[in-house]
Amino acid sequence: MKEFVNGKLDTCYRKPPNLKDVPDESKPVPKTADGTELHTRRKLKKVPAVRLFEDMA
Repeated sequence: MKEFVNGKLDTCYRKPPNLKDVPDESKPVPKTADGTELHTRRKLKKVPAVRLFEDMA
């Protein structure tokens, strides 16, 4: 984002990307004492919500 005042650059900054939570496939799935997998307790990681390379293909 660039903001100009009287034709001159006043401020310039980058907006952070929109992030969404997705399951982290590199982490193991938590299990209960009897061995049942708890998919709802899986660790989450943040990834960009928009993938530009997928949109261009």
